[in-house]
Amino acid sequence: GSGQASLTCKLATLNLHDRAEATDAMIIIRCMKPILFVVLLLVGCCAIAFDQLAFRTQCYQDLQSHWYNQFKSIAISPNGKRITDIVHYGHQTHLNYGDGFIWHAETAALKAMGYKLHPEFGTHLCRAPATRRRAINRLKGYVDKHPNAAVVLSGGGNLGDLYPKCMQHRLQVVKALQNTTTLVLNLGQSVRYVNDSTGDTMKSHFTVLKQNPYFHACFRDGKSCAKAKAFLGNRAHCVLDSVFSFGMQQPLETPTVDVLIMIRSDSEKTLTDAQTQSLVSRFHSNGYTTVSGDGEWNTLALALGFNATAKFWEDRYEAGPDAFFEAVVTMSNRIMSSAKVVIADRLHGAVVGSVMGKTVFYMEALGKITTAIQAAQYASERCTPDSMGLHRVMSLDEAYDKAMAYLKANPD
Repeated sequence: GSGQASLTCKLATLNLHDRAEATDAMIIIRCMKPILFVVLLLVGCCAIAFDQLAFRTQCYQDLQSHWYNQFKSIAISPNGKRITDIVHYGHQTHLNYGDGFIWHAETAALKAMGYKLHPEFGTHLCRAPATRRRAINRLKGYVDKHPNAAVVLSGGGNLGDLYPKCMQHRLQVVKALQNTTTLVLNLGQSVRYVNDSTGDTMKSHFTVLKQNPYFHACFRDGKSCAKAKAFLGNRAHCVLDSVFSFGMQQPLETPTVDVLIMIRSDSEKTLTDAQTQSLVSRFHSNGYTTVSGDGEWNTLALALGFNATAKFWEDRYEAGPDAFFEAVVTMSNRIMSSAKVVIADRLHGAVVGSVMGKTVFYMEALGKITTAIQAAQYASERCTPDSMGLHRVMSLDEAYDKAMAYLKANPD
């Protein structure tokens, strides 16, 4: 009767409420779908970016361990004693970030492996002849009294005739120590002779190096290593570039410019200044900011508003090579981390960008970058060009297109 009708009415009313709530819920879900999609997309992108950075970090941990093991396998004293002390010799005291990173990475690695360093002997390779002679005499006096010491020549610069003063100093050091039982180890370089069409200069240089029976040399690319082995035999070693001993670095700055452009303008350049300026103008015409320069960090640092005055560098120089190069590396970090993406044709412009976690589009000027990547791949299967963020392009036009695509895909 009436009770049943009342119950039916209540059920009908309840069903109407349920339908209304269900309809409201469906509307909310439909409205939320795009938002949920965006949230999930952002979470996924962040997870992918994190995984990529974590994978790159693992790659550089592998390379660091590989460099340590390579060094230990080569740094064996000729007299059978354990090497405890190292004279880290022959820095290049200028603002080139490549040489700065090399020296600083070598110093950090040697300390981490437990060697006692003597930087007071680490004179600038390219000093005047009288200064070089005094430095070599002091060095010889030291190693005569310390049988557990080795002399390690920094890997900065090329082994060849490109920087003749520096090469002459290396030869003088090796020759001065040839009658001792001291290991003299030249860390990773490239062999590069640009004014030696007959090969006579290279032959004369390697003849001097070979005459010291305790001289060993490391080379960071296969071609250089093969050339050296023809003269030095098993005293020439194929190794990683010293910068790979450093590991990944934490950025010190947040990006304030879109593109960092690092194109060679020195004696090894392959592109004209006009070509580089044209690239800069194309970015500017599309509303993107750039900072560009070669290997001298002070120009780039000043352009970004960092303290890089002559007085700043003079103070670091007076404090010694380790303090000087620590400042160079810190400034390198600040400059690299200030950009969203890097375009480079310099070996250490590309590698340092990778170490800082940046995406780098590189052009091959001298074959150094590609061979460095190949050596890294040989050392660790985790180190591929993609995992290292190193992407080769064949021209400035392609560099521009790839960088623009990256910036549009990564607006923040």
